[in-house]
Amino acid sequence: MNKYFVLFKTMLRNTFNVIDTKDKKNLKRILFVVFIGIATLPSIVSLGFLTREALFMLLPIQQEGLVISLLFLALSTMIFFMAIFLVPAVYYFSKDSETLLALPLTPEAIVLSKFSLSMVYEFLTIFVISTPIIIGYISIMNPNVLFYLMLVVVLLTIAIVPLAFAGLIIMVIMAFVPFFKNRDFFNYASGFLALTFAIGLNYLMGGTATLDQNSLIQLLNNGNNSLLGIMKIAFPNVPFAISALVNSNILDFVIYLVITALVLVGFVFVSKLVYFKGVIGVNETSASRKNLNLKAYNKITSSKGVIFSYFVKEMKLMIRTPVYLLNNISTVILIPAILLVTLVSGVGADDEVVKLINSIDWSSGSILLIITFAGFVVGIMMSTMNLITVTSLSREGTNIYYMKLIPMSYVKQIQAKILSGVVVSMVGILFMLVPAWIFFKIQFHLIFFAFIASILGMIFINYLGMIVDLIHPKLIWEQETAAVKNNLNSVFTMLPAFGISFGIFFLVQFIPNTIGSVLIFLALLLVIDFWIIQFTHKLSIRKLHDLEV
Repeated sequence: MNKYFVLFKTMLRNTFNVIDTKDKKNLKRILFVVFIGIATLPSIVSLGFLTREALFMLLPIQQEGLVISLLFLALSTMIFFMAIFLVPAVYYFSKDSETLLALPLTPEAIVLSKFSLSMVYEFLTIFVISTPIIIGYISIMNPNVLFYLMLVVVLLTIAIVPLAFAGLIIMVIMAFVPFFKNRDFFNYASGFLALTFAIGLNYLMGGTATLDQNSLIQLLNNGNNSLLGIMKIAFPNVPFAISALVNSNILDFVIYLVITALVLVGFVFVSKLVYFKGVIGVNETSASRKNLNLKAYNKITSSKGVIFSYFVKEMKLMIRTPVYLLNNISTVILIPAILLVTLVSGVGADDEVVKLINSIDWSSGSILLIITFAGFVVGIMMSTMNLITVTSLSREGTNIYYMKLIPMSYVKQIQAKILSGVVVSMVGILFMLVPAWIFFKIQFHLIFFAFIASILGMIFINYLGMIVDLIHPKLIWEQETAAVKNNLNSVFTMLPAFGISFGIFFLVQFIPNTIGSVLIFLALLLVIDFWIIQFTHKLSIRKLHDLEV
């Protein structure tokens, strides 16, 4: 156990304290954290108020426990989905794997330390999501002291079971499926399989079991949080945690702890048997060694343009690395895919939002400006979520000096990196606009203007992200996870994106709803994009020339 504590402490220090040693300005770092906290405060406060409004509607029918239930259902599912990508990066493909294998350490010491590190990664997600909801719940419900004690324990342990489930799945695959030990193949396959599994899990666990209208009305009339009994939850400890908090049930709380502990013990036991078998040789890659005829040789060595070749290299890197696939690509595809599955399956067809959208008169001339603004917001949000350009230099890490060595100008390298962000953002935009056009029968000219605005917004955010990463790249890290998940550069694109999104719909009421206003708006975006492109090119030459690692 002593080796576990030492190893975990070392991993924690390497992950979170590895910074650029040439810039240790503690005051600057503290002010930066304070700024981030203040900037995110409006979103946290809004979520708290939303929770309060939901409770005001649920209290009269005695179903207030749904707030706690949905919170822990969302946390468990989200942690499991992220862990599917996090586990391979932390347990197998981190830079310290080969070093740890050479040390006199047991499998359980290595696995437990990496498991604890993964828990630390997930605590930020738990804190950000749960804090405003819990505050809103407490402000209305005024729970007893026992609730607070159990709540702290549950929040500290809620990530254990989903992390253990994800770890068991990955470890068994790595140990008993030989071709998955090839890093290249695993990185290609795991992202696709995990993404498919996550979408399927979301679809199957839509929230409640299938009920007819009379049964649902009967449950609502029963009150006493009767709807909790129909929640479908894949993690066995979560229902007991919900019941313990909602009903102040100590027995359910003890059962929750017992199940959590048993899952953790089972995880450690299995890892002791299979971890070394899976991790040995995992960083090896294979070569096909096939003979090439003249035609195949000419094809594989043909020049495709330096920018395109560099772009292909960037995309392969992101697809092959599970953490990059999760944070840089999957979010842009997953959110529209879930919405599309919902529309195709008919789930939510009676939802008030869907009814409102279907009631809109798309032939009305007054809708053009709003649709154009909406398209612009889609463009900047799809570009903000993928985190590609804002971490493009950070992902290079200490290998960034290659950018100084290869015979390719800095501007072209930056253009290729931005192109990867633009392409992924474009996929997200099409996944949002095309289904909206088909399912809501929006007129083509409206979608066309929305598409143009989304492209201009996409260009702006991608170049803004590159500017942020040029000014302050995170180059010193031990694991790929730190380059994206622990990189606060993304906040400097998220905050402007959210601010612009809210502000633009606030201003729409003061702008004349005419074709002239739309054209002026698009022209203004075009001018801004032209300026930010030129500024980025000039900045890249200066910053990359002066950059040292």
